[in-house]
This record gives sequence, C-alpha cells and structure tokens, in this order.
Amino acid sequence: MNRELAERVGEGHEHATMLEARRRTLAAVADVARRVLPGMTEEEGLELTRRTLRVHGFERDWAEPYLRFGVNTLKKYGEPSEPAVLEPNDIWFVDVGPLWQNHECDYAETFAVGDDPERQRLARDVRAIFDRTQRHWREARATGADLYRFAAAETAARGWQLDIE
Repeated sequence: MNRELAERVGEGHEHATMLEARRRTLAAVADVARRVLPGMTEEEGLELTRRTLRVHGFERDWAEPYLRFGVNTLKKYGEPSEPAVLEPNDIWFVDVGPLWQNHECDYAETFAVGDDPERQRLARDVRAIFDRTQRHWREARATGADLYRFAAAETAARGWQLDIE
C-alpha cells in the first residue's frame, strides 16, 4: 500500500481484510434480501439481519443494523418506526455497519417486493443515483456539499425528491 493511501485509512487498515469485510457484508445483505418476505414484521426482519450478520462471521457492529418497511422508509433516521408488516407490493431497506477484524463495512440497499412498477423503479433508481454520485465523487473529487447537489439533481432527473433533512 502506498503512503498516501495508508495515511487516508490509518495504520491498522489492511486492504485484503477490507475487501473480505465488503465481500461478507454484501453476501449477508443478499441473504437477508432473499429471506425477507411479505407478511414479515419489521422487527422480524431486523432480527433476521442481526442473525445473518453473525452467521457471516461478524461478531459485532460499528453501528446497529437498521431496517425499515413500507411507510417507515419515509421517516427520518432517528425517528422511531411504527409497527409494520411488509406488504405484498412494498419497499424496504436495510443499512448495516458490521466489523470484520476491526474493519467497518457500512452498506445499505433498497429493495422492492412484488410487481408494483413504481416501487421497482424506485429500488433501481436508488442504486443508479448512488452509482452516479460515487462516480462523480471519484472523478471530480467533489466536496460533501457538491455531492449533495449532484445527488439531488440526479434524484430530480428521475422524478424523485432527495430528503434534505
């Protein structure tokens, strides 16, 4: 690893360990996504997420897993969820931050169940907006404020509104 990269990530960073943390995190979230089904309560989904992270070898979390179904996906991050059941045509997301050998792997993804075209489009658009914003960050070395403006414009271009709070 070159010096510049080491200074950015800290002395304890091991690139191979970070890649393994990422691989395990993506696999865990994919496992959760396959097992979250309509009729499941949000609390059941959250417990499934916690168990799945442990099955994938994560012993602890940098941040507690976060999972929301349906109307709760519109709430602010710190706002408590209302009791919710995943409906047959619904949207949901999961956000995890597990630690693998002291390397955090923060990851979130949005999913749609059923065949509602708008919810399916929303789940696809969330990923596309993230990918384009990440590319902008890499190419332009953009500041946080610039990234936010870019993401808001990408969101509006797809007919959605980025939450500003």
